[in-house]
Amino acid sequence: MILQAVVAASYLGKEAERVQISDEARRDELEKIHKYDFAECVQKIGAFHGPGLQANIESLTKNGTWLPELSIDIFTLPETVIPGLPDIGHSRHISSNYSADSAIHLAREWLEDCLANHGRCGSGLRPGSLRSALPSRIIDVTPLDQTGSVRVQEMAGQHALYLCLSHCWGTPSRPLMSTTANIRDRLSRIEWSELPKTFQDAIGFVRLLGQQYLWIDSLCIIQDDYDDWAEQSAQMAQIYENSYLTLAAAKARNSESGLYSSEELFQSTPFPVLDEHGATHTAYFRKHVPHFFNTSDTKYRDCMFPLLSRAWVLQERLLPPRVLWFGPAELTWEYCEKFLCECSPQVERAFQLSRKAFYARSLHDPQGTSRADVWRYIVSSYSELDITNPKDRLLALQGIAHQLFHKNAPLKVISGLWEGDMFMDMLWRISSRTERIDQKHTPSWS
Repeated sequence: MILQAVVAASYLGKEAERVQISDEARRDELEKIHKYDFAECVQKIGAFHGPGLQANIESLTKNGTWLPELSIDIFTLPETVIPGLPDIGHSRHISSNYSADSAIHLAREWLEDCLANHGRCGSGLRPGSLRSALPSRIIDVTPLDQTGSVRVQEMAGQHALYLCLSHCWGTPSRPLMSTTANIRDRLSRIEWSELPKTFQDAIGFVRLLGQQYLWIDSLCIIQDDYDDWAEQSAQMAQIYENSYLTLAAAKARNSESGLYSSEELFQSTPFPVLDEHGATHTAYFRKHVPHFFNTSDTKYRDCMFPLLSRAWVLQERLLPPRVLWFGPAELTWEYCEKFLCECSPQVERAFQLSRKAFYARSLHDPQGTSRADVWRYIVSSYSELDITNPKDRLLALQGIAHQLFHKNAPLKVISGLWEGDMFMDMLWRISSRTERIDQKHTPSWS
């Protein structure tokens, strides 16, 4: 396959030239052109490991640096085979303007397949089987009246299926919360009009899924009661681990942003392609669909998926058996074995790409060696995430540490370090300048 690229006129004012660059073109070829006074070039970079073929257009500036300009996906539909063009992979059309009705259909399909075929995702968490122990407080999404109002219920010691919501609290505004002053009102009634958009969408989704209970941290924990907060946060690992499904508001920067996307940003455009026999086929291109699991660009990831920048969210991602991500372009399903997304029938190499799958696999290592490696990887990733209260830094990782080192073959963790290989764990360094956290009760090396 040959793609045409335009080499822009140089800053010296020379005429623009058109060049043809094949799939095997390399940066150094354009850099040679750059030396002859061309200030900007565009190049098709290479193949994408997932759905379709990704073409990245980058500018080579006069000082020799590459700047990203545009990224597009080139693909054919799953039923299409083009002889002689194996690099063009398969993908599906998506509508980033998705709603609850379209989301629930796909979610049910993924959920049914997960419950039937994926043993690592928790075989007991399915309708008709033994229910999980409910958190101390839970939102009963059953409408109290025609307005859709709900209430928080105290359900300690009872069992049922429930969902969790993972969301950004947002700054400077805060989400709807339970406090010592209003907890009695919350147990009686929460007006629908009082609920922020993300909470309304999550409650509506739980109803469409045919479930009754939803756990939201800001409403189910009394936020200004230290004893209650300490007790509930200590149980957070079990709360997420025992959930039937966790809904992740990945694109929402605050509780007013909602779960669903309303922008048509990723429409597909057809174009003809000739195969090796001269026959014409139809391929498509569109703006590159962002996937948080295949980018090393944290600034881009945090811009498109702000939820992933929050420290508390790491355990909200790793501990549940399955997570449904509501992104800016599509729905993504992450469970203990791999990823699934709307745009691709199957995301290749997903097991290697999925941090959740990598983590889940380590839990089944009886010797504990791979768990230690996973722990170092998690700590490294976790250290880059934002947290509102620095004193919560260890607490927000506590659930992962407990599940990773104590659930199966017990391994002792001392102030964040694995006892079995403490000398190795103490060989850490900072990757950039950072402010020292005031932690009076933790050692300086933790």
